Amino acid sequence: MNSNRILSTIYMLLVGIVMTFAQGSNVLRVPDVIIPTGNSNELSVELENSSDVVAVEFTLTLPSKVTIESSGALTLSERCDGHASKYSHLGNNKYKVMVYSPDNKPFIGNAGELL
Repeated sequence: MNSNRILSTIYMLLVGIVMTFAQGSNVLRVPDVIIPTGNSNELSVELENSSDVVAVEFTLTLPSKVTIESSGALTLSERCDGHASKYSHLGNNKYKVMVYSPDNKPFIGNAGELL
């Protein structure tokens, strides 16, 4: 009875380890940007993915006194293949940003800018 329990425990640990390595790593990154007072600048969002990704959603918190221009449309990079984007102001300098594929197509490539 104890040997079955030990074998079951070892099996579950091995399955957990294999699943951890199989999932891969996907990293969404916003590089640092310095914007002098009174100026504007573009903010890029980069994705490094080891598996297919068809959409990203994140909350962007900006420093106080920094805003997104009201007419500012999100410019998608060449990694996007028919993807759509939208954002909404949540208040307190927070924005919800979504980039998604209506056709469920993954982003092209495994590293680089999305926005």
